[in-house]
Amino acid sequence: MLLLALDTSTRYASVALCSENELLSEYTWFSENNHSVDLLDRIQRIMAQRQISLQQLDAIGVALGPGSFNGVRVALSSAKALAFSLQKPLLGIGTLDVLAAQQQLWRGPICSVLEAGRSELYAGCYFSTETRNPDGEVSYRLQQVGDYLLGTPQALMDFLHTQLSNWPVALSAPVLFCGEMKAASRQALHQGMAEQGVLRDPIQSTRYASVLAQLAWQRLQDGQEDDPLVLEPLYLRRPSITKSTRKQPLLGGSLLRSTDHDTTEREQGALRH
Repeated sequence: MLLLALDTSTRYASVALCSENELLSEYTWFSENNHSVDLLDRIQRIMAQRQISLQQLDAIGVALGPGSFNGVRVALSSAKALAFSLQKPLLGIGTLDVLAAQQQLWRGPICSVLEAGRSELYAGCYFSTETRNPDGEVSYRLQQVGDYLLGTPQALMDFLHTQLSNWPVALSAPVLFCGEMKAASRQALHQGMAEQGVLRDPIQSTRYASVLAQLAWQRLQDGQEDDPLVLEPLYLRRPSITKSTRKQPLLGGSLLRSTDHDTTEREQGALRH
């Protein structure tokens, strides 16, 4: 069986073609804001190199976010189109889950983090469990603790400090923070957690679509899949919508500015609560 995995959640993107037991091809690159052009090019390269047609795929895996509002939609739209047209199972995986799964050998709590803007972070907290089959092969399953979080670094640390004693994992190691973070966020977490937290370096926090494929295979083996017609991005926060000031004179500029201001404040209040 063949699975194509797509991730364009942030400025970094990744595509992988995997069987159940083998990585056949993978591209991971710094895409900046060129996801829509780069993604299709990488998919075509992988399929051509392996001499595989899209019709030979058995499933599609895709990262759902959170992340860049536009970036997340590029991979998701492509994955939904492929799954729908090919009539193949679609498996959506949270981007924070992918980050955490890459650190699943860590013998302690794992906290995956992405920048959310407005001095806030997206975060997910996990631990992993190990199993061995009769042939001696080791596999890991990721277990999430609580819901996804959106808040300041201090709010994340407050959550961790109150929850660590209740986690179903032996605290033989500090919390491992991984993901794409700015220097200010890394410094805040380092200083606030002291000996209770360590940070994975940025290169080792790079997301790989082969890990996304692994999580997608697990869902497929569990009999799960998503409906391409209804699967949506996992944003955690609604995108900010602004109106062009060039159109305001045509619409009654002063009234429009007042209405937009009131709407923005209402939306921000809803996001905070």
